[in-house]
Amino acid sequence: MVDEAKAFCPGCSNPFVSEMQRTETSEFELSGSTIEFSKTAYNLLLSDMGLNISEPADVNKPAEDLVPEPERDIQKQPSAGLVKWIAFGGAVVLFLLLLAAALIFFVS
Repeated sequence: MVDEAKAFCPGCSNPFVSEMQRTETSEFELSGSTIEFSKTAYNLLLSDMGLNISEPADVNKPAEDLVPEPERDIQKQPSAGLVKWIAFGGAVVLFLLLLAAALIFFVS
């Protein structure tokens, strides 16, 4: 006895229902199983990997120098949580200053 949801026999792995054979050839199979990129897409793919083939490679450079440097001119943006804590701290300090001013005003 085999569950109806099973598609293959657990003993011999034959299919319970015969599969239909595909008669049409896909465009991918017709292209020789390759994908063609436009020049722009190819360069974008390379730049995402930190590569640039438009400049000739310096064969005298050590391999460690070929690894791209992280971009230094990008300024790090503070995280949203940090901004919330700074705003909360500023509000607390402002409240305490106003409270102190009110106490000094009413005491004197």
